[in-house]
Amino acid sequence: MTAITRYLSKMLLTRLMLLLVGMTLLLISFELMETADNILAATDGRSFPLLRYALLRTPDIVAQMLPIAALIASILTLGDLLRHRELVAIWNAGVSHLGVIGSLLPVALLTVCLQFTLDNWAVPKTIETLREWGVVSREKPSDDANGPTVWLRSGDDIVTLPRQAARTHVVTDIHIFRRDQTGMLIERLEAASARPVPGGWLLSDVTRHAVDPPRVTREAETIWTGQLDLNALSLLALPPRELSFGRIVNLVVNDAYGQRPTALYKTWINYRVASAFTGLLMILLVAALAQRFRRTGTFTRLFVLALIYGFGYIVFDKATLSIGEAGLLPSWLAAWASSLIFLAFIGTLLLRDEGHASDIKTVPAGVKATTTR
Repeated sequence: MTAITRYLSKMLLTRLMLLLVGMTLLLISFELMETADNILAATDGRSFPLLRYALLRTPDIVAQMLPIAALIASILTLGDLLRHRELVAIWNAGVSHLGVIGSLLPVALLTVCLQFTLDNWAVPKTIETLREWGVVSREKPSDDANGPTVWLRSGDDIVTLPRQAARTHVVTDIHIFRRDQTGMLIERLEAASARPVPGGWLLSDVTRHAVDPPRVTREAETIWTGQLDLNALSLLALPPRELSFGRIVNLVVNDAYGQRPTALYKTWINYRVASAFTGLLMILLVAALAQRFRRTGTFTRLFVLALIYGFGYIVFDKATLSIGEAGLLPSWLAAWASSLIFLAFIGTLLLRDEGHASDIKTVPAGVKATTTR
């Protein structure tokens, strides 16, 4: 590792760590102000519950803030180097622009490893612990009997039941929307409870809502021939972001146990890998833009352009992910399209500005350029 690589990597890493710590502390403080009462009510005699909650929330917040922190840290690092003409001196010393990018790669690759580790291991573990504790973040609903339901599919039928059934294996308050092969609703069944029997499920205290002709009937018991795998329900009830890579692969291999479209999980298999490179792409973006201001050292324009392009990429990335989850795009394309397009855009900036830079002789600060007639 050269002296320039050590110098640039140290500058970038220091700013990245400071931003991550500051942003994480700020967001956790806001959450604690809103949820402190709920946390204290669920302490069960535990010591320092607020500190425990903060520690458990840290991986999720860091995972979400890492790409933004990488973007801003790169802007501050390269902007500072431009402002003090250090970057110009490095280029004039014979280091190419690609060489400068190579000096930033150690930190960029570190963000890749950190992002994948957080998303694949730390976030699923800590969120699971919070749910078992009975405390979840303010963005996530409570997991109790009156909480949200999970939507599943069994053949042509759509089923909703409480999310807690994944943990207790006791099915209550189940709703079944029976459809024909064209997807048209035939009837809706509401049952107070259900238990597995040979050939299907025995529904108790059933209210049957027929569509054509519309009528409502009540039955003490009835047999529903659909299939529900309660052992897999604990995985199916969780958002894909809260599942580890191995669990997502398990759902794809088993065709989501026939309960959900596999396009959702196939997209997330690809996205779990693709999203790990977001921080690296942010650093490459700022490094490519810095080449454009090598003569002027304009920090403001670098800051504004980097934010516009960086946040534009994040929005586009989430949009393609949603399209892939709905099965409207091939899973690999939905997960990788935004990254590949953004990488091509960065490459275009590098090649164009590198070509322009080869025709420009940089004049050190304080020296006036002269022309010959």
